Amino acid sequence: MDHNPQGRIDMRGKGLGTHRIVAAADGTIRRIQDSRSKNQHPMRILRNTPDCFNNFVWIEHLNHEWSKYSHMQMGTTSGKAGLRVGDHVSQGDYLGDQGDVGCAAPPHLHFQILQVGDHEPEIDPTSGELTGYYKGGQEEEFVEYEFKDERNPRFSDLTGKVFTFKDGENYIAGGLPACRKDPECPDGYYCNAGVDLAKNRCMPLKADNDTCDVAGGGHQCKSGYCKFGRCYTPHSVEEGGVCYTDDACAEGKCSDAGGLKGACVCKADADCSEGKYCDHGVDLNLNKCKNQKADNESCDLVGGGHQCKNGFCKFSRCYTPNSVEIGDICYNDDACKEGKCSAVDGAKGSCVCQKDSDCGAGKYCDGGLDTKVNACRPKLDKGEKCGKTGSLGNDHKCKSGECSGFPKYECK
Repeated sequence: MDHNPQGRIDMRGKGLGTHRIVAAADGTIRRIQDSRSKNQHPMRILRNTPDCFNNFVWIEHLNHEWSKYSHMQMGTTSGKAGLRVGDHVSQGDYLGDQGDVGCAAPPHLHFQILQVGDHEPEIDPTSGELTGYYKGGQEEEFVEYEFKDERNPRFSDLTGKVFTFKDGENYIAGGLPACRKDPECPDGYYCNAGVDLAKNRCMPLKADNDTCDVAGGGHQCKSGYCKFGRCYTPHSVEEGGVCYTDDACAEGKCSDAGGLKGACVCKADADCSEGKYCDHGVDLNLNKCKNQKADNESCDLVGGGHQCKNGFCKFSRCYTPNSVEIGDICYNDDACKEGKCSAVDGAKGSCVCQKDSDCGAGKYCDGGLDTKVNACRPKLDKGEKCGKTGSLGNDHKCKSGECSGFPKYECK
């Protein structure tokens, strides 16, 4: 670390391969330059221009601080990461790959933080430095940023200890001291044990869906469960949520084969909890467990019975056979406890009788001009009133089968 002032930090990933740069904190991307690929020597006398043509990303944070990430490989921010000016990023989101674009040797990340305030800063198009701002938006009064506007970032190690880097010193980021087994690590960490004990390190426990060792990887996961190389919490993922194993789903099963990324869906009613059915569709990934339906609610015309609480569906309506009292709502004859439905099948009607045979034993159909109010009534005892002046056909109302007629109209 040899930048002046302190707080401008160079970080370099060790070893071969690609080193990913991620956001230090939540914020909004304010400037991207990643169209350059040329490396320049850091020493002025060894390059043919005083300018450093860097690639860089600036992120604005809610506390009016801006953070800068420089020297990343060409196209990795706008192309590989797919980021644009105005995008919101969260802490840990991928920004691009470590590179040596501009005045950089060897490949590294240049990181710094500046207190900007409420002003709209001016940015040097070559180096990417924040140079200052126009006071009050008037171009004739330009205020340059000073060293006091620089911030020396605070970092946290794997134990949670917060510290700042000291100028002129080198730091190596890695795991905690060597370990042999999990109990030797702090809470929230596991021992990444291997054949070479010298390389064992305490590592942070992994969240659901993070990768874990296929064999015995459960101790690497916060939940303690690992299956098909992925951490998971049993029965925790709601319908439509990401899963890699059936066991992760609160209901239903994972839509893809074990170990492949899928969504929690149902494939059959048995995948759902009690009182629910699997609502199938053309797209398996959209299948959901839904509450079974009450009588008179709509159901599929063909095979819709499993959608209903009582298992019966007819003319696209759930029903319970022989359950509806006279005068109550029905959509088919089978739903009526007595009588029949007054409307054509599938249309809304009420349970009524049209003739005595529609009623149970010992009852008659008290008919009328309006069949919607016809009701089954108990047959009448001897001496009970069975008609009125001018009425005909009253014998069927009496237990004896005979009504006296005019003038008394009494059952015999």
